[in-house]
Amino acid sequence: MKPLNKPTRSDRNRQAIAGVKKHYANVPSLVIDGVSYTPAEVEKVLQDSIDAADATAAAAAVFHKAVAAERAANAKGDAVYRGLRSFLINQYKTSPDTLADFGITLPTRQVPDAATVAAAVDKRAATRAARHTQGKRQKAGVTGEPPATAPTPPTTTPAKPTST
Repeated sequence: MKPLNKPTRSDRNRQAIAGVKKHYANVPSLVIDGVSYTPAEVEKVLQDSIDAADATAAAAAVFHKAVAAERAANAKGDAVYRGLRSFLINQYKTSPDTLADFGITLPTRQVPDAATVAAAVDKRAATRAARHTQGKRQKAGVTGEPPATAPTPPTTTPAKPTST
């Protein structure tokens, strides 16, 4: 059996309607799961299922179109707001009360306290020492020869005697 998705279900129901019209048009009633249906009622139930699937597909299309329109409007609105904000900050930089009327606060630079700066300096020095980081003047002072490698004698292992 195929997996039931909306198109598969709708096609299945269309084929069932055609089959009911062809083979059960003259039958007064059909008993399905213990319930008596006329052929017209069976066709109506199946057609209602098809119509509901079509309606949800149309509603989904309208929803997706509305979401796309919202995103486009938000993009345009955000661009205008950013421009307005920059304009207002440049014009009223010295008047924070006027900026507050627009819901804008000036960004303030957070100055670290002396303990934080001292900890950062210590951490930076420790990192440079751990990584052996050097500036260009320190690197220029480093000279040396690569270590000479002594030739390694060949290693031979005696063969094990075989026992018979």
